[in-house]
Amino acid sequence: WQLTSQLLALDVCLSDAFA
Repeated sequence: WQLTSQLLALDVCLSDAFA
């Protein structure tokens, strides 16, 4: 589902930011 993909992408971006 497109929205789920966007949320997963956002989660990855946040993870990279806090890493």
